[in-house]
Amino acid sequence: MYKNGILLDVGGASRSLEEMDEYIRKNYVRDNWYKKNKYVWGVFFIEDNTIRINQLSQDYPHRGFVQEGIILNDTTFKITKFSSGDKVREKDDVYHFREFSPKPDSTNVYIK
Repeated sequence: MYKNGILLDVGGASRSLEEMDEYIRKNYVRDNWYKKNKYVWGVFFIEDNTIRINQLSQDYPHRGFVQEGIILNDTTFKITKFSSGDKVREKDDVYHFREFSPKPDSTNVYIK
């Protein structure tokens, strides 16, 4: 099921799925834009039905932030908390996995 791993955050919440797919194909796959920007990378950790995501902000200087949530089933998780420094706020964001091809290359110099 779920395992710890690396994530590539492409943003784009206001785009349709078709627009998002094209954006990823152009900027992330073809032009390798994501290889030059450390803030689009993150790591996630799974423990039981909990997911924790660590990333850097896009703002300069890049500060770390953590999102936490629960795994609902094999294709869905819900982020319930966002924290950065000493600031914590509740969230209610649901994410659904879906297939995408081609998969961006996850090798990078930022995650060790």
